[in-house]
Amino acid sequence: MSKRILAAVAAKPGMACAYAHNILHSRWPAAEPVIATDPKAAYFYAYQCVGGEWPEAEPTLFTDPFYAAMYAIYLLHRRWPAAEPVICRGSRAQDYASMLMGYRYPSKQDEWISWMKSRPTAFAPPPPPEPKRKRKRASSQLPWPQADGLVFNHLIDALQRNGMLSKRILGAMAATPKAAWRYADIFLRRRWPEAEPAIAQDPKIAMWYATDVIQGPWPEAEPAIARGDWAEMYARQVLHLPYPQIRKWREMQAKTPVFAPPPPARRTRKPRVSSSSAA
Repeated sequence: MSKRILAAVAAKPGMACAYAHNILHSRWPAAEPVIATDPKAAYFYAYQCVGGEWPEAEPTLFTDPFYAAMYAIYLLHRRWPAAEPVICRGSRAQDYASMLMGYRYPSKQDEWISWMKSRPTAFAPPPPPEPKRKRKRASSQLPWPQADGLVFNHLIDALQRNGMLSKRILGAMAATPKAAWRYADIFLRRRWPEAEPAIAQDPKIAMWYATDVIQGPWPEAEPAIARGDWAEMYARQVLHLPYPQIRKWREMQAKTPVFAPPPPARRTRKPRVSSSSAA
């Protein structure tokens, strides 16, 4: 994937958070300084990717009553005294008082909120930590997305518009059933023979590929589909079989071997010509 595309994604906190959660499935250190500038993106990144406290984003979370309370309730799991003058002005102030301070009754919660609102809101957040050195990560080391929905569509559309949809990326997509089905259905709008051996290994994706792309039966993948949980849906919607014949169809397909992908082609090395034989 192009470094220019990654730089554009990393420049926006919301997109960077979505990329880290839906595609990398882990933290993205290079984009964390940008994500930490937006309270909403910082909270969801800490919740989905960091999995707990994220001190680097706390100065930003101080400024938003809603996400400051959410951060204290679901990530800190304890009181956050420095942010309470701000939390009491948000919609989650009663939840904060009930879940973290033990005030069960609404009258006690309202009393605490009124008392906190009378206090000055100006407080000094902790100084931001020193910026860490960014670890360089080559684009070839990025895992190919197991993406869902708009994130996958936006990435492929950006690659196509910039002429960066290389053979390596297409090969990675062709080896991933879900990505191959989405690319064939949304962008190619036709069958993709190079990816069908990989798609046929996943019963659910093979059923959707036959329904959305082929729009008809797919005999090569039926042995795999018949072994999955989506066999009845495929038999009724695609093959239009009555219910009594579905069981016979599954028994017949169980005896058929699953469509296996062709083995990778071996590279043949050219024989070396020694200097004595060349002379």
